[in-house]
Amino acid sequence: MTIRLTEKRMQDKRFHSTEESILISYCKVKDGLSPSRLISSARISRSTFYRHHKSIDQIAPDYESYIYRKANATITRLLKIKCLRLRTIYERLLFFISANSIIISFLLDVGSPDFLDRIILILEPKIISITKLKNRELLLIYVDEISSLIKTWRSTNFDSRLIPDLTNKIMHLTATANDRLSPLLRYDSPDILQLVISESRQNVL
Repeated sequence: MTIRLTEKRMQDKRFHSTEESILISYCKVKDGLSPSRLISSARISRSTFYRHHKSIDQIAPDYESYIYRKANATITRLLKIKCLRLRTIYERLLFFISANSIIISFLLDVGSPDFLDRIILILEPKIISITKLKNRELLLIYVDEISSLIKTWRSTNFDSRLIPDLTNKIMHLTATANDRLSPLLRYDSPDILQLVISESRQNVL
């Protein structure tokens, strides 16, 4: 599969400007979206659009792949620094999200429901070493809590000034994860478990 969105291409001013037009137009005409409507709204040629994306349906997956690769490169590089604290890595992740706020917001609207969870899970080795959450289900509940905090932060347009406070909340969830979530293992009923998780999330937010 050809990777159409790469960091090198996105750094090209002309390419980046066209992508901005495509994203703005996609959000503007997403009801009844068609190639013709998007191309007309973005004021680009059909050939230009198809140089950027294989189809309209491929725009969101292209951006998911682009952001995931970019986040993975950033976080993996940080994880290799063994003395780096999880707090610092989370801070860098939040600054990454703030710096890519337009794309992240776009993907929260039209991307895969779990794309943000997948980005957080890049930190999995470090998270497990701190939280001791070796049970996969509990780990995913923890990740969902962090994801929910980030989605709430979106209401401020991912204001970077709020990152210290948000990091403190994330680290509180991290420090208490094992004590809070391990008791959930006693719930055999999926319905009861989901209710407890929902109430827990409300307390977090």
